Amino acid sequence: MTSTKQIVASQNILRMAVEIDDPRLPQLFWDKVAVDSRTGCWMWTACKNSDGYGSFNSEHGRYSGLAYLRCYTTLVGPVPEGLELDHLCRHRPCVNPAHLEPVPHIVNIERGERASRQVCSRGHEYTDANTHRRESEHGTGIWHERHCLACRKIRDADPASKEKHAKQSLDWYAANRDKINTQRRNRYAAKKEMEMV
Repeated sequence: MTSTKQIVASQNILRMAVEIDDPRLPQLFWDKVAVDSRTGCWMWTACKNSDGYGSFNSEHGRYSGLAYLRCYTTLVGPVPEGLELDHLCRHRPCVNPAHLEPVPHIVNIERGERASRQVCSRGHEYTDANTHRRESEHGTGIWHERHCLACRKIRDADPASKEKHAKQSLDWYAANRDKINTQRRNRYAAKKEMEMV
């Protein structure tokens, strides 16, 4: 099994050889990239998805995937199993492989903008004593969330607020039940398929 240090070391060696306009990607790809000389980011200037990540379409107009992922896998290599790419520069449209690091999901979440907030929406500080962290599955896989305990106490002290929160959770699940179940079935089938190989 490859260690995280070996992965990072090999990624750093490969990154040094990566340059903009590399012929391994089509010119159509590079036409949609603008270099930000201030940050070193290779900013995707074409279509972006709802999360702000660049979307790349092939020469035939078919969706080819996320631009940063296409750039990384073509110029550096595949993302190691169990890891995902984290934008070190914090610019989602950036496709520069030197600004991407393969990390476990929890690390990516903890480094993210939302996780970097020091206070909740009501201004309570996120400290170890005031923060509840949990893993949960909502049809998209395992993800981590944190909750302000002070806000939870406020919500739980008001029966109407507690009832409203419970109703919102049930309504969300009812609205997304089919999607969640389909995703769970697909993950289960993929897992079974991998076990057979």
